Amino acid sequence: MRIYVCVKHAADSAVLVDGRLEERDRYLNPYDLHAVQGAVELAARLDAEVVAVTVGGSEASAALERALAMGADRGVHVVAERPLDAILTARGLATAIRHDGGGDVVFTGCKSVDSQGSQVPYRLATLLGWQAASNVSSLEYEDGVLTLPLPCVVGVGKALNNPRDPTLPQLLKARRKPVETLAWDSLGIEAPKGGTEVLDLRPAVGRRRGVILEGDPEETVAELVRRLREEARVL
Repeated sequence: MRIYVCVKHAADSAVLVDGRLEERDRYLNPYDLHAVQGAVELAARLDAEVVAVTVGGSEASAALERALAMGADRGVHVVAERPLDAILTARGLATAIRHDGGGDVVFTGCKSVDSQGSQVPYRLATLLGWQAASNVSSLEYEDGVLTLPLPCVVGVGKALNNPRDPTLPQLLKARRKPVETLAWDSLGIEAPKGGTEVLDLRPAVGRRRGVILEGDPEETVAELVRRLREEARVL
């Protein structure tokens, strides 16, 4: 059995200044940490191989290395020195998985912290012709069924598990694990008719002001509800 896990070298928008992003401000997408942990735990039960796959520039190798340190057996890196949206990312991942021979389960994070699109698991499943489930919070495997029939794409939520930080020996061992690199232009990936483009990156700034409500409890609760409804517009 072969299990794939898709990982992304994501941007940390909290550290952006004037739209500039340094390489140190990228890291493995947090949702993908849970996907890697889920793939490794399932593989341990089934004696399966875990292949980590990423699509991106040369810097995306850092995301692969982290996945390998967490327990993936080998990696596949589609090197794309070009902007990628959800459509192109899914096409690159699907092409890499087919090129590698295909498998039974693909794990992904349910979304990435930078684009927040939540599209890749569904687009990838459509391209592979597989079933899909996203924001998965629990996982059981029994008699060839993993919540839905295999093969399938599983978009993992943070409630699924608690990813373990790799140890120093695991980090060092990850650098010796095999990684196949594939050039984007050599794969014949069809360009979509439409797509999205990131024009700018800015830090996420919350504009909040503290308000203390005092007085009779019933009146205070009523005022809180009014403010939530009329000012915050969350009710």
